[in-house]
Amino acid sequence: MIDSGGLIVDTGGQLAFLPADVALSVMGATHIVPVPGLEPPAVGLTLAEDRAVAAIRIGSWPGGEMILCRVDGVLVTLVGAKVVASGRFPARQGGVAWQSRLAETLDVRPLLLRAEAAIWEARAVPEDGRRT
Repeated sequence: MIDSGGLIVDTGGQLAFLPADVALSVMGATHIVPVPGLEPPAVGLTLAEDRAVAAIRIGSWPGGEMILCRVDGVLVTLVGAKVVASGRFPARQGGVAWQSRLAETLDVRPLLLRAEAAIWEARAVPEDGRRT
């Protein structure tokens, strides 16, 4: 099989693979601003590349790392995971092999769509024009 490049992350006992065309960089965690009404996995907004972007929790690591990703041209940060490896890995059905384990490919798109919908819903303006 063909090798796949990207990041292997530990989400708190589970391994996940983020392809290199999605994962842009790993950076130290910055302040995450909670958005009232937001539901998991979205946890708030943070600053990345001079833009406010959604922060999405993908695991239980208490952490110091944020993974900046781009999905369909939209930036998003992933938190709650620890990067354990980067490089090219043997492709397997559903993910890649690493240290005799399968790291399943993490599809960030549905997480981003849910987060964006929750952010817009939390920002909704009621009919009387006042923000909630």
